[in-house]
Amino acid sequence: MIKYYEDYIRVKTYNWKMEHKISEVTIRGTKTEGMPMWMINNYIKSICDNYTKLVYILNIIDIFSNEESDIIDIGISTGSVPIDKDGRAFENKLIDYVMDLKVYYNKKKYCLMSHIPEIGKKDFWHYFSSCERPICFAITKNKEIILLYNPRGYEGIKVCDISYHSPIDIGLAGFSECILHLVDAGAQARNDRRLQDEHEAKMVTQAFYTMEKAINVQDKLQNTNLPGSQKEYLQRMYDGLMEKQQKLNETIGICVPKINVRI
Repeated sequence: MIKYYEDYIRVKTYNWKMEHKISEVTIRGTKTEGMPMWMINNYIKSICDNYTKLVYILNIIDIFSNEESDIIDIGISTGSVPIDKDGRAFENKLIDYVMDLKVYYNKKKYCLMSHIPEIGKKDFWHYFSSCERPICFAITKNKEIILLYNPRGYEGIKVCDISYHSPIDIGLAGFSECILHLVDAGAQARNDRRLQDEHEAKMVTQAFYTMEKAINVQDKLQNTNLPGSQKEYLQRMYDGLMEKQQKLNETIGICVPKINVRI
């Protein structure tokens, strides 16, 4: 049976201080009039991929922030889950590759964070950056394989609703802190220009304030047991992800008209 991180930590002593709330967040693209559909579809695909990587980053920080953790290493697939597959078969094959240590070829299917490659070879962070839909996993002292994200579980980001009129509305469900964190990439300038309704502005400002308190990657990184070089790589991955998301948000003029919390 595949184990996922969210289920795994329930029976362990981890204490992830951020309280996750499953919410539906409706985001609005205010610059989508006359925009080709492939640009809108690309935005949806990209924010979903970035959400997955943000959850991975927060889980990795969480693991290395806990001195009682029995996780000894983090790994990543060297390829992306096929876009036309739900990922189950990919996950099962990856676990088989990791467990079967005798087959050298299998090692080409994944890369461990602890592995220091030869000069010119690819490392964990290369695959984290280059793969759109990678699978990250943890290895425990007892050789258990724990997948760090379940795209089909309650933490998985889902498109709940979409309205193709202009401006376009997209309903996304998942960890509200993570969705809002991505939507917030470069959001302050957009809020100043576009949010005219006082009640709406107050609601979004409060949501961003709550999210900012919940997710502060820089502060969280300082409290991890990661070596300095790994902290730098993780910070770089986070910065690159948020920069990419900011450009996406600016392209279609994102704002947040509605947040529905459902526990």
